[in-house]
Amino acid sequence: NSRLFVGGDVSLNSRLTVYQDVSMNNRLFVGGDVSLNSRLTVYQDVSMNNRLFIGRDVSMNGNLFVGRNTILNSDLSVNNRLFVGGDVSLNSRLTVYQDVSMNNRLFIGRDVSMNGNLFVARNTVLYGDVSINNRVIIGGDVSFNSRIFLNSNSIYVNGQIFTGGSG
Repeated sequence: NSRLFVGGDVSLNSRLTVYQDVSMNNRLFVGGDVSLNSRLTVYQDVSMNNRLFIGRDVSMNGNLFVGRNTILNSDLSVNNRLFVGGDVSLNSRLTVYQDVSMNNRLFIGRDVSMNGNLFVARNTVLYGDVSINNRVIIGGDVSFNSRIFLNSNSIYVNGQIFTGGSG
């Protein structure tokens, strides 16, 4: 009922039960599984030399650094800004619910469909044919550097009609 001091090794061939704190002043080696029925608090770094499996949520109150690839098998929610230092590849659709700002050029390999207006602040250069299926309204001068072909024999200028024959 007092203290026990042993000068050499101690072997127990069955269980050891301790009803108060256990203090060890050096390392602990366990040959089998370890089960803790409550919290584990570690005051220094933790090194694990193989995989870590966690059955439920993980909460971290600091940064997360990953030295290699990260694979997520479900959704990723980022509740603030996302910074990417290299290329970004998306193998499916990109949906953006607010404005998109790009500070340099945009290259698109195939068709572009817009279901609203297109506003261009500066020059527009088109290298192929242009098809406009309704009216063209031009607020300034028009210059044609070659011939103009019309499918109608009439041209309206300031309310006057000019007609011509085939030629």
